[in-house]
Amino acid sequence: MEWWRWGAVLAAVVSLSLFRDFIFSSFGLSSVEEAKPEYDIVIGILSARENFEQRRALRATWVGYIQQHPDYSRRVLVKFIVGSKPCPVPPPDRLDPFTCQKLSLSETICAGEVVALSLASQNSFPSSQQQTGPVETHFTVHHPVVITKLGVLGGDIPAEGVRVRLVDSAAKEDLLSVNFTSDDPGLQTGGNTFKAVQNYVLPKGFQGTITVESLAADIELLVTFPLDQLQVNNKGGVLQLTKTVDFMPESGYLPPHTDVQQHTAATFMYRVFEPEFLEQAPQDLRAKDWTGKLGAEQQHLETEVERYGDILLVEEEEFYRNLPRKILGFYKWVTENVRFNFTLKTDDDCFIDVDKIATGIETLKLREKSRVWWSRFRSGWAVEHHGKWAEQDYPSPVYPAFACGAGNMLSADLVSWLAKNAHELRPYQGEDVSLGIWLAALGPNLICDHSWQCEEGCTTEMYSSPELQPTQLMKMWSNLQRCGNACQCT
Repeated sequence: MEWWRWGAVLAAVVSLSLFRDFIFSSFGLSSVEEAKPEYDIVIGILSARENFEQRRALRATWVGYIQQHPDYSRRVLVKFIVGSKPCPVPPPDRLDPFTCQKLSLSETICAGEVVALSLASQNSFPSSQQQTGPVETHFTVHHPVVITKLGVLGGDIPAEGVRVRLVDSAAKEDLLSVNFTSDDPGLQTGGNTFKAVQNYVLPKGFQGTITVESLAADIELLVTFPLDQLQVNNKGGVLQLTKTVDFMPESGYLPPHTDVQQHTAATFMYRVFEPEFLEQAPQDLRAKDWTGKLGAEQQHLETEVERYGDILLVEEEEFYRNLPRKILGFYKWVTENVRFNFTLKTDDDCFIDVDKIATGIETLKLREKSRVWWSRFRSGWAVEHHGKWAEQDYPSPVYPAFACGAGNMLSADLVSWLAKNAHELRPYQGEDVSLGIWLAALGPNLICDHSWQCEEGCTTEMYSSPELQPTQLMKMWSNLQRCGNACQCT
């Protein structure tokens, strides 16, 4: 073909492309947007890589129902949100069950008793002060230890006597307790006073508090020492002392990284439980076994991805504290790849009744509203500092309102904002509280509906029910199909 004919064809193609873009822009659309598939609802189901059985149960119940329904299969898209990378650290060797950080000890572990906190040498003796009790010292256990003695820093026991308690911080339960009096002062060891207790094993992940309080009926002053001026023996990382805020400004807000000097009056003695577990050879063996397990898991997951096409692999490592990043990865993918009206976030242990949800959208006229957040909300929820939901970064004593994890829907405008600002959003301890914090500044239109269940249970009006085993979920779905009541059939 002559060169001028090629030029005419090229000009026609360019003109057609420009005209197409003009038409799309006239209607507020780009050619890229027009090419995206369109759905009413995109459902994101948070799921761990290894949760093959949970995903199988969902595909056999409500997820399969959506995918095979003549209408929902066109209007509703379902994606399991799975981390693309496993945590390479074997669970027994992680710092805690909720992160992927390896427990790395800075010294060799030997048998024998260890004094957790002690006064420095006389040349650098810390300055003491008096403060009203009780005085608390908080710590976290990264490898099991055995508590053998409880003690008081310094050798001076007030005439009224003091009580030292070991408390389970999460359960708020006393585990051990001893009294020190002038008649029964205990034994002096290295400038501290101790009493033996029944040996008590504290498991990995335990969060505890050593509390000192006066035995006097009236408030008495206790002698305390700055925590950061004491000698700490944590055996290279087996224990970790944690600073907590003993006061809160009237505003209820403490700026991040506020310098809080904490004092303590207590100490304890312990020994490392099963120190041979921390030796290098057992660690190498666990690492080898874990690598083999991850290889098999990866092959299984790749087969599942190819077979079902309903798994979204987000570029995140798979562990609990990464859930906020996983949900942001879902929102980014949705915004970039489909046109939609709503997203529904749920978990892979949840029952969802999509028929009732579709009816609810119409009844509440949600398509006529903007900044929609439809769920059941927790308000005035206290920030927890212990256990699975321990929050280390959010400075206020209570969270903004946040949705229950079993099911919550966002309109496209909120999802688009989250996706656009994902790189600026700081993750907090869980995806549900993180979403509440992130969206608080936007003032979303909270539509509270108790048909979204927060706790395990069953009602005929529910949209969702959480914390279900696969067998429970299958039974509920069978009931719903058989008699229209997921809870039971008479």
